[in-house]
Amino acid sequence: MREKPPGLDEEEGYEGATNALSPKPVKIKKIGDSSPVQDFEVMMSGRDSPDWVGKVIKDMKNKIYNLVENSYEGDSHGKTLECLLALRKGCMLEQVGLISLLDALVYVLG
Repeated sequence: MREKPPGLDEEEGYEGATNALSPKPVKIKKIGDSSPVQDFEVMMSGRDSPDWVGKVIKDMKNKIYNLVENSYEGDSHGKTLECLLALRKGCMLEQVGLISLLDALVYVLG
């Protein structure tokens, strides 16, 4: 049986202890290159200000534009499609940004 750490009363237990392995909420401020869809979803779930959803949608549009512009022989088409689908889902859930979604689609398809 393990001994209790010194200075810890039986009545206290481990209530004040923190688990170093438990995940801490991550605050994402920008859509990155390695996992843009996950970044977008985390950012959409955060509500820092009333303009936050519009900012996140704009950031995803910019990411999609960058993926298309910097694509070499279609190497980023899969990631671009994933980003478009995530943007579509976010716009539908928030019931905003339909014009943003259409702009992004026209740009990619055009």
